[in-house]
Amino acid sequence: DCDFWMVVSDRLPLPLAPLRRTGFVIYDYIQRMRPDVLPESFDDRSFLFNVQHADFVLCTTPFTADAAVGYAGVARSRVHVVDMEIEVDLDEQAAGGQVRGTGAPYILWPSNTSPHKNQLAALDAIELYCGRHGGALDVVCSGLNTDWFDLEADKIHQHDDQWIKSVRARIARSPWLRKRVHMVGELMEADYFTTLAGARFLFHPALVDNGTYAVTEAAWFEVPALSHDYPAIRWMNERFGLALAWCDARDPAQTARALAEMEDMAPRRKVLLPTRDALRRHGWSSHAKGYWKTVSKLIERAA
Repeated sequence: DCDFWMVVSDRLPLPLAPLRRTGFVIYDYIQRMRPDVLPESFDDRSFLFNVQHADFVLCTTPFTADAAVGYAGVARSRVHVVDMEIEVDLDEQAAGGQVRGTGAPYILWPSNTSPHKNQLAALDAIELYCGRHGGALDVVCSGLNTDWFDLEADKIHQHDDQWIKSVRARIARSPWLRKRVHMVGELMEADYFTTLAGARFLFHPALVDNGTYAVTEAAWFEVPALSHDYPAIRWMNERFGLALAWCDARDPAQTARALAEMEDMAPRRKVLLPTRDALRRHGWSSHAKGYWKTVSKLIERAA
């Protein structure tokens, strides 16, 4: 038995029975920033109820902490920002992996099927990069269900989603995109890290989120990254010293120019990336004692 429940994520479909003291770890409130990316049936009342009645809430960025107060209605005194840990020592996880998607030099674009990943504007930019700017690199798009964007994908019911249909239609009407963009879906871990390590650079055109570990993983493998500029990713850039290059992913013409510049500049930008020792200082083992110190004090206070 236990005397305290520490719940990682607030995504519980029903209110949590008040049988124990509770704490929650919250990573984002995407429903506040982009309610359009969620199904019409989405209902977060139980999510909000649970954190409102928790003894404390932990967040990994100040933006999520502000949302816990302003959106979820948690008292500021019960919201605490803890260090964001990252995954390090990734070489063993890449062992035995294979590059997926293309045999040509390429850009890696991590994504999924949610509209906040900004696929249509990104595809507009990639088409301009290939056509107007003579871009020489293919693009490998990896992530959960991104293979549904592949024009050769099986016609399963999820493809009836209007956003997925619109992305597929955008690819279908462009010879450049059909030839140069490879939608590979969610890869096995070893294949993903091997594909990441072999990329000229990483492209992150998402409009908004709580940041992405893709850019810290890229830095581990000495792969520069080009990202849309928004507060959470800029915070990660400053915290981890990632030397990200920036684009305005709402502007395909500007993003296409940035892609062309990165094709040329990526090898030289490697020297700006943090060392592996610097990244290790943000691994879980470096933060474990601090986490326990924070959590144990909060649990004692709640007792």
